[in-house]
This record gives sequence, structure tokens and C-alpha cells, in this order.
Amino acid sequence: MWPAVVGRYFGIAYMGTIFGVILLGANVGAALGSPLGGIVFDATNSYFVALLVCAIAMVIALLLSLSLPVTRKPQT
Repeated sequence: MWPAVVGRYFGIAYMGTIFGVILLGANVGAALGSPLGGIVFDATNSYFVALLVCAIAMVIALLLSLSLPVTRKPQT
């Protein structure tokens, strides 16, 4: 789905670069998420804070996604 969204909102001229930056961010988040979750668990003896931060991040991502303009045709 990500390539379709990138192509629709940004066009295909720089799609590789934009998609690469998106995947870089996703991979950095995946690499840091587990160790940071472990650090939070060690500090609090609970996963509640880590899960709360994740839930807040998901709500922010949802709100940002819903704020994107509706496009009727792909940009080129």
C-alpha cells in the first residue's frame, strides 16, 4: 500500500527516494523499538508506559493520515 500512497501524493518522479526515506524510518523504528521497550520495562517493571507511548503514536499517525487531502487522480 505504501508505494501506491507515495505515488498518488508525491508523483512518480521521486518515488524511489521518498519510499526509501519512509522505509528507512520504519526500519529505524523497528530496530530501536524492542531495546527501548526493554529499557522502559527495566525502569518501570511494566510494559504499560511503552504500550501507552505506542498507542499515542498510533493516534497521532491516524490523525495525520486523516488530514491528508483527498486526491481523485494520481499525480505525475
